Amino acid sequence: MIYKWAKRQAALLLASSSRCVQCHRKLSHVFTFDNTLCSITANAFVGQMAKIAVTLVNEKLAHARGGEVVLYKRGDSKRWQARYKLKDLKWHRLATKHVNIEYAAEAACEAYDRARFLFAENIPISSKRFDVVARIATEELQAQIDSGHGKTVYNDYIVVIKKYLIPFFGSYWHSPKPLDIFHSAV
Repeated sequence: MIYKWAKRQAALLLASSSRCVQCHRKLSHVFTFDNTLCSITANAFVGQMAKIAVTLVNEKLAHARGGEVVLYKRGDSKRWQARYKLKDLKWHRLATKHVNIEYAAEAACEAYDRARFLFAENIPISSKRFDVVARIATEELQAQIDSGHGKTVYNDYIVVIKKYLIPFFGSYWHSPKPLDIFHSAV
């Protein structure tokens, strides 16, 4: 059903040509999708339209991604909340800010994917306070020193972070945008 809808949308939105309007491949030697998209681009287009499978347990509880992402409603809210567990075996919670279960599942699965990536890269997921990020940085510097791959100046960095930076900036929240202050000065 989604494939038929996508095919109809592509036919309405895109004009016919001898090349794929997305990847510009010639259509004469490949299976065409309404003579506007090659089969590779058409499959990607249909894949973007695919909905996330959500299993409703009851009216206030649902599972996505085979139970890895749990959607639930609180008693005092009409919006869906989500929780998921990562390899650290801790529950991570977030508000999806959606009343519709499909939109909530999409938002929760995107947050779950982002959290898995951040966890794999050893970046804090829930807290962006300066002291949390600084402690992780000092642990990484110390690990490099212990392994023999670190520079001797890392000891000075650790002392400065612990003695000066954490006490001063500890309660500040880290900006979600990357700051290029240090790169522009170099």
